[in-house]
Amino acid sequence: MERRNFLKTVAAILPFGFAAKCFGTKPAESYSKKEFFVNIIQVDKLNGNSRIYPRKVIEKVVDDFQKSLDSERGTSFYGEFFTAEDMRKSQNKSIVVFSNISHSIEELFISGDCLFARIKILDTPRGKILSDLCKEGKICFRPRGVCSIFADNGIKMIKDFKLISVDALLESEAACL
Repeated sequence: MERRNFLKTVAAILPFGFAAKCFGTKPAESYSKKEFFVNIIQVDKLNGNSRIYPRKVIEKVVDDFQKSLDSERGTSFYGEFFTAEDMRKSQNKSIVVFSNISHSIEELFISGDCLFARIKILDTPRGKILSDLCKEGKICFRPRGVCSIFADNGIKMIKDFKLISVDALLESEAACL
């Protein structure tokens, strides 16, 4: 692809805008366990940031995730917990910073029109903070990835999505990104 077309398609690294189902809508005791499921992407539907994630793209994300787990290297997916300010200050959003790791992404699967992730909170400094905030019902999970975006009448169609992480944010700050 020539450079001009590449820039037109806006290959971008973004904290993708569909805020996963926030915990504030369910009783805090539902999230007191160290493992739980969260809805992270709506499939084939316009989300709050005028983006559509086609099923074919999300199926590839799930397939790539499974292949990485099945490989000899045993690649793991880790998520970060940070504030919106941490995210804005980050120089390279395409890497996971070890000091921010709070949880692992154990499983990805599509059910109906949603991509779900099974989250396991880790025994790290940020994981301990995340665990406490989950119990209080104050956390949102959001996917972070690299993709191409094709815009059409203000609607952004996601192409070639590569998942980097599923991050945890304070619910009040999730709307800021």
